[in-house]
Amino acid sequence: MKTVGVTKIKNIKNYFGEKIGIDIYYALSKFVYTLDEKETKLTDNDGNPTTHLKRIFDGTKGLLMNGIKPVYIFYEQSKVFSTCSAYNSQIISSVEINEIKRLLTYLGIPFVNSISECTILLKTKEIYGVATSEENQKSFGAKILLRDLPFQEKTKTLMTEVHFNEVSSFADKDQKIELKWRQPDEENLIKFLCNEKQFNEENLCKGIKKIKESLIKFRQTTLHQYFKKGKKQQMKK
Repeated sequence: MKTVGVTKIKNIKNYFGEKIGIDIYYALSKFVYTLDEKETKLTDNDGNPTTHLKRIFDGTKGLLMNGIKPVYIFYEQSKVFSTCSAYNSQIISSVEINEIKRLLTYLGIPFVNSISECTILLKTKEIYGVATSEENQKSFGAKILLRDLPFQEKTKTLMTEVHFNEVSSFADKDQKIELKWRQPDEENLIKFLCNEKQFNEENLCKGIKKIKESLIKFRQTTLHQYFKKGKKQQMKK
């Protein structure tokens, strides 16, 4: 039996409301350190890098605005063997990883801290698939590998998903992880990103507003679908 099955190209609108696992190191290789030629690495007043925070904030905002609910996956890099140079441990420090977790907490975006937790999410169908490298797909036990995610507000209209026939799973079937997306903690985001990291407050607040609007849209759509489903069930009786 072949490992790789079907490859599908779908309109991004088909993923509205989908919960997708995002390999944090894969994400960083895509939109943190791949800077535009005219762009320099961002730092705070003490010279500490802040590019990783800017890119994670913007990337998360882009995903939400395009209808995708991200779940970031953190893990020890030594646990996954990848030939992708972008996964090199030198690309980001443990301090930066902890700062990203702090940012996601204030943004209200869920994350897990191990590959085993990711496999639980996949096995219990809490997430649709995982955005990671093909080399790491087996480690996560993902049947669906996602590519071409919209990490910016308006860049893509199509996404690619690769289906795998053979997957490994190390999850305990009795375990379950509850995922929650919360409204951003604007006060702590301003303290962290503006006061500590010298982000522009006006631009940050505009971004937070867009994230809030995206989360409200998720909630409204979910309620609409719930009542629509209930109405159909009543009509069948």
